[in-house]
Amino acid sequence: MADEKKKVSGLTELEEAPAVDDWLPVVDISDTTQAPSGSTKKMTVARLAIPATPPTTTAANDMQVGNGSGAWIKKTLAEMLVILLNKAAGSDLIAGTDDAKWATAKALKDGGFIKTTLIGAVAHKQFWIGNAKPTLTAGCAASAQIEMGTNKNVYDYLAFDASTIEYAYANVAMPQDYTGGTVYAQFYWLHPATTTNFKVSWGLQAVSFSNDDTLDAAQGTAIYSNDEGGTTSDLYISPQTTAITIAGTPVAGDYVNWRISRKADDGTNDTLAVDAYLLGYLVWYPVA
Repeated sequence: MADEKKKVSGLTELEEAPAVDDWLPVVDISDTTQAPSGSTKKMTVARLAIPATPPTTTAANDMQVGNGSGAWIKKTLAEMLVILLNKAAGSDLIAGTDDAKWATAKALKDGGFIKTTLIGAVAHKQFWIGNAKPTLTAGCAASAQIEMGTNKNVYDYLAFDASTIEYAYANVAMPQDYTGGTVYAQFYWLHPATTTNFKVSWGLQAVSFSNDDTLDAAQGTAIYSNDEGGTTSDLYISPQTTAITIAGTPVAGDYVNWRISRKADDGTNDTLAVDAYLLGYLVWYPVA
């Protein structure tokens, strides 16, 4: 207890974070009892709102943030952008409640930052593929156009048969901010006139190629999204697929062969009795 009468400025400074059971002196300004023990009291480091030792980060862009419950958690730069970027119009900070777990930062939104989405706690961006063509084997119909009756809007589409499994393909490289791993897809489509049964099951599979790879490589497993139409020439946007594994261990910049199909032999999830018209599809890819 040799330090009892020293000034705080004269005490030895700790060279590392204090242990959670270390004591801290606290002046209780609400204590007006004038007791001989004085108004200086004590508390442990564990009682502080911020934990004593933050976690060790591993990547250059990792950040340490409080989780609101007295603990540190690690977030990548991309994940922090998701938290800050716009979710909806309103106040400068609006908490999200869905699996995206992100909030609005109005100042960043007004600055025009690109929005990302969390899927499984990982930040994702999207790109559009709308230039698919029929495969040479078991391909769908060639690209055609459809014009709306009143306003004469014109759309390109690929027609997929109701009774035979058919395929289309597109060759699109992965963006430079792709960090590897599974992707997700969502299909945009319409259908011509029919009276009953409107379900369609769309599938996507892919294989990637790096420099000097053989281009004759097997596709990954097709993953399907089941949707249901109902009104002639209305746009239908399918649910997002579950995770799609691209064959070939893809990395940023890899050339990818995407293969699209309609699972016409699925009597439960594909019941549309006429062709289904594919307009294109969105691909979600991880950036964190």
